[in-house]
Amino acid sequence: MSIGSLVDLIGQGFAAIRSLPTAPTSSGDAATDMANLVLYQTALAQHGKSDEQIRTAVHIIGKLLGA
Repeated sequence: MSIGSLVDLIGQGFAAIRSLPTAPTSSGDAATDMANLVLYQTALAQHGKSDEQIRTAVHIIGKLLGA
């Protein structure tokens, strides 16, 4: 196994085990719950974006190292 393949595998593994943002609990107030839902969806989108950035970066580094 080449060093590039190893870097790619480690990076993919790291991205896969990152925990998702914690879901908000219901407060019973519709306005608060809606605001919390928007914040949670934003956090989920950011998590997905950073996950893809990690995967892409380690894939590129792996290719440069000879994967």
